[in-house]
Amino acid sequence: MLGHGTERVRQLGHDRLSTWGIGTDLNRSHWQSIIRQLLAHGMLAPDPDGHGGLRLTESCRPLLRGEATIQLREDRVRPASSPRRTITGGSPWQGDPDSWAALRAERRRLAEEAGVPPYVIFHDATLAAMLEARPATLAEMASVPGVGATKLERYGEAFLAALAALPSTAGD
Repeated sequence: MLGHGTERVRQLGHDRLSTWGIGTDLNRSHWQSIIRQLLAHGMLAPDPDGHGGLRLTESCRPLLRGEATIQLREDRVRPASSPRRTITGGSPWQGDPDSWAALRAERRRLAEEAGVPPYVIFHDATLAAMLEARPATLAEMASVPGVGATKLERYGEAFLAALAALPSTAGD
């Protein structure tokens, strides 16, 4: 497809085939999309005897002879993603470090009881949102980003108690 002129390609004479390199106008991701779609349409199949390659199926013969057509979707080009924000040495919560430590301790306690990593209970961003919002009821806790119905039911009361035990914030 892409016509990479490797030594092995030259040894086997593939670079002298009339179809060699005709797919260079498409990049690798486009070809991968085409292959996935042809596999889904049943026109290609895995070839276990072909060293992990693919083989054409009988259903692709009319297409190859020009007797049939196929319409493939074109994948959208995704914009290059921005680098993920990483938290370096600290927390997303810039307030009282003791309050932050208290919520993290509660999360760790619940995680140990459940036998799961702490982030499964709540992510750091959710803990920071709790400290920002300071919910006092389950209804208020439900509006905190990252607190869904299941986690509200499982951990809501415990975190409400942990939040209630924290010192009041300035401006209350």
